[in-house]
Amino acid sequence: KRPGNDSDDIDISKDVSLRAVDPFYPDGMMHYYVQETAPDGVAQDYKVQGFRLVGIFSKGNYDREKFRSQERFENPKYYKRDPQEILKEISHPDYLPVRLEFQGKVRVFSCECILVALLCCIFLIFVLQVTRVVDSYSLGRIHRIALLDKEWYEYHPTRIMDFRNMSLTRKSFSSWMKEAVFEGELGCVGTDEFSQFAGESSSTANLLRENWQLYVHSTSPETFLKLRSLPELSGLDMVNTAPDTEGMVAGFVPKGSSQKDVGVRLRQWNVAVMPNNQMRMILQTGCFRKVTNERFNIDYPHSLDPLVSGCASSDCMGRVINAGRSCYTFDGDHLDEREQTGAYTGLKYGYTKDKGILLGLGSTPAEARTVWEMVSQDQLGAMAMTLEFVTYNGNMDMFTHARVKFELQPTGLLQRNIEVVVFPLNVFNMGLTDYRDQRTQTNRVLFIVYLVVTLFFFCWVLRDLLIQLHLTSMEKPWYMFMPDYFMDDLWNTVDVACLVINGFVINSIFRYILIDGSFSLKEGFRSWTLDFSVSDWVTVQTTDSYEEFGRAADLYSSFQILSSLNGLFLVLRFAKYFRCVSSLRLVLATLAAAVSELVSIAAALLIVLVALVLLLHTRFGLLFERYATFESSSRSIFLFLTGY
Repeated sequence: KRPGNDSDDIDISKDVSLRAVDPFYPDGMMHYYVQETAPDGVAQDYKVQGFRLVGIFSKGNYDREKFRSQERFENPKYYKRDPQEILKEISHPDYLPVRLEFQGKVRVFSCECILVALLCCIFLIFVLQVTRVVDSYSLGRIHRIALLDKEWYEYHPTRIMDFRNMSLTRKSFSSWMKEAVFEGELGCVGTDEFSQFAGESSSTANLLRENWQLYVHSTSPETFLKLRSLPELSGLDMVNTAPDTEGMVAGFVPKGSSQKDVGVRLRQWNVAVMPNNQMRMILQTGCFRKVTNERFNIDYPHSLDPLVSGCASSDCMGRVINAGRSCYTFDGDHLDEREQTGAYTGLKYGYTKDKGILLGLGSTPAEARTVWEMVSQDQLGAMAMTLEFVTYNGNMDMFTHARVKFELQPTGLLQRNIEVVVFPLNVFNMGLTDYRDQRTQTNRVLFIVYLVVTLFFFCWVLRDLLIQLHLTSMEKPWYMFMPDYFMDDLWNTVDVACLVINGFVINSIFRYILIDGSFSLKEGFRSWTLDFSVSDWVTVQTTDSYEEFGRAADLYSSFQILSSLNGLFLVLRFAKYFRCVSSLRLVLATLAAAVSELVSIAAALLIVLVALVLLLHTRFGLLFERYATFESSSRSIFLFLTGY
């Protein structure tokens, strides 16, 4: 019944002409195909010519079998072997409004199938090329070896220590810094003419850059004189004023305009990027509050503030300062989170907004060792520490951004984590590969084609939504079209999910390419990602681009995660066209018919698995790290089920 037509004199048989086909097998159902449609009818608007009538929906009753009965078709009381009698029967006012459902012929190469196949292929080829998984793994692996695989001895009792079982005590952490940082990441330093391992040459191990000086944030002349008199700092040029210190409490800054004559290398071809401080350290100190519970405050007068959690990945000190909390040390001394005084040097460790206590470790083992010994002896009571550095490999034309995070849990357990992200600043570049320039241009073309095909896919989904809006408006309020769209075909849910994820992927790529971006008619698009370059010359205004590289690493990591998720949904979406093949069509039909039973089985299995996860977590979480949290217990069960 058309909207606005109040007449009850409606004959659907004049709008649609059906053709009857006998059942294909004994005791089967009749088939009714659209033979002709009226030129100005509703059926003509929806182009159902040649479609098969599969369902009749009328006033809450949904008929898919009754009207297709062969006995009813041949009975003189009902259809009299005339399919038009079906349409005449439902044209009665008692049936109206009525909805007819038709099924079209499956075309192997429909426009929708070609569009989805093209989107899937273009995206997968583009992502597999630009992510360069093999190169990224190799570059990330060498840093993990340098940071994770170092071992040393500790005594009383004698034991072999490494990254996985170290503690945050000064002795244990200093041993790791010596093995992994001073003789690992910063172990190969030298001039442009030669590079030597710090452990093999005493001159290299004690190398200090002539054109750089140690900056310390000290406004007191007395404190600055005390620092200069310390034996650890006696051989260094020091200054307490500098044009741009990036919020550092201590770190190395250039004396003036000079050439960068000392380089840091890892595995020969991975060079340091930052001109002033190849590695920096960010500290987060704890904040304790008074315990008001009289039962325990005699033996435990101060406890850790709840805001001090996840400090290795977030700014705990900033949260405490913004909340205006009164802080104490564990021993009960008053603590000012904005500025703390070192116990050994008397240096004022100020808080840098959105970061914490920021320290530059320089670019040689001697420089890093000097700053570390100064900080470790000041006993700041750090709850978390993050080491951050960036290297560049010219062969692959890729950068490696690494964060080593340490966080002391309220229980006293040290949590350790290493995050390594490998990425090219030119996302389309192919590095050291055959036909490098041609493949780089191919990536640009693939990205443009991917944008165009995604736009067409968006228009296709929008077209389906408008059709559903029109159909829903004929029987229900218009705002119900979205539930109808998803309930009409479950594949529509996958369509919308693919469209949304593709939007996020494209957004992440543009955000990565246009970090600190701008546009002008004269210069076009400009951004840090497009313009960054490594220079041999530095000035007093030269700063380290840690913030930009950190954002680039986070955005590129998001792009990789979204791309993997998008690839999964696109391949899953393509499974819709399996019904074009008779054998696969039977599989899909069987799965569709058994959805309710499969959901019931999955729910029962999920209940059993959740119970097993809870059992393992509560029973063995005290003994094994893999069951220490609910998430890790769930991960272990999943690995067991997959045979790992």
